[in-house]
Amino acid sequence: METIPTRQQVGDGLLTTDQIQSTVEEVLAKTPFIDVHTHLFAPSFGGLGLWGIDELLTYHYLEAELFRSSRISPEHYWSLPKREQANAIWQALFVENSPVSEATRGVIAVLDAFDLPTDSPNLEEARSFFRAQRVESHVARVLQMAGVSSVVMTNDPLHPEEQQVWMNGSEPSADFQAVLRLDRILWGWPGHWQRLVEQGYAVDAQATGKSVASASESSDTSGRRRCGQSRHARCGKYLPGLPR
Repeated sequence: METIPTRQQVGDGLLTTDQIQSTVEEVLAKTPFIDVHTHLFAPSFGGLGLWGIDELLTYHYLEAELFRSSRISPEHYWSLPKREQANAIWQALFVENSPVSEATRGVIAVLDAFDLPTDSPNLEEARSFFRAQRVESHVARVLQMAGVSSVVMTNDPLHPEEQQVWMNGSEPSADFQAVLRLDRILWGWPGHWQRLVEQGYAVDAQATGKSVASASESSDTSGRRRCGQSRHARCGKYLPGLPR
């Protein structure tokens, strides 16, 4: 049976078995990553970018867990303002139960990273902390803490509010790369084709060949806007047109 050579046998250039794990951890800790799929928005998108403890707690994974773990009905939950929704989730999943799921542990990790209490009966200290933050500097801090150099957004060219941001000449951000989300065009055509008509594109309800060409032109135009008129060379790989 062949034995694995020791470091002394192969020379000083190789790591020993005991050194591999610590070396890999060290390299990963120092290597910035690009998060290639997020639903984040750059600060320039204003209210489209959601942040803060209330938004963190009302993520849909946690909402689904709430309905499984408490007696609150979906109808009652959806009637509550955002703040009260977050209170309900915190009470049910973090106070009355131990946060052991992946989604709840993610919230605990965020609170712990900012030295906020993870066992508080309410959210007042966390809310006070986030209210005191300036979104631009807070975003930069979070990316630095996470070891992320940039993130890739998910941009819908037919979302009315988001469309206005791009049409008004939003400046590209080096930290937030753009990518087109074509769901409304590919599977939601019957309910959204008229949005393209309003933008001056020759499309119809039947998605004829001419419609495909015009929709492709629309995606290319949206792509150029998201790239700042091709000011960022990397935009090309993030901005495909319609699938061939």
